[in-house]
Amino acid sequence: MRVSAKSEYAVRAMVYLARAHGRGPVPLSQVAEREHIPLDFLEQVMLLLRNRGLVKSVRGVHGGYLLAAPSEDLSVGDVMNAVEGQPIPVPCIELPAGDQQTCTMGQIMLDCSTRDVWVLLYSTISQTLNSVSLADLGGSHAGARPTLRTTLPMVSPVAAAV
Repeated sequence: MRVSAKSEYAVRAMVYLARAHGRGPVPLSQVAEREHIPLDFLEQVMLLLRNRGLVKSVRGVHGGYLLAAPSEDLSVGDVMNAVEGQPIPVPCIELPAGDQQTCTMGQIMLDCSTRDVWVLLYSTISQTLNSVSLADLGGSHAGARPTLRTTLPMVSPVAAAV
């Protein structure tokens, strides 16, 4: 699975806003420049985040964007769901309304040999994304590194593609 550019940019922009908390609205041009995000694309992403209630916009000369809630209360999952929707890896996880026996692919759930692993994957991804707040990523000041600990080794992009 890959994280889309839209999700990556949204999370980076939100972490930037979290780090700027208390300094007033942040102009998008500043976020775009510092996070190396194309401004036109960032405008589209921020509109999605605003429509979902994750950010507030302030108009005017000293306008810009602010987080709509404390960074401790906003998770990476909240941000990614706002711009992409739920991270469902395969359609069989979604059940059609009113039919609890078959998935959207028409497979009877009890006969599906792979559904359990997809449900586990979805659950693990959702749990992980929802457990990491913007405050966790933002640190207490600009330039601070996240304090997250993982048991997974760092993988280079070349090694991951092989």
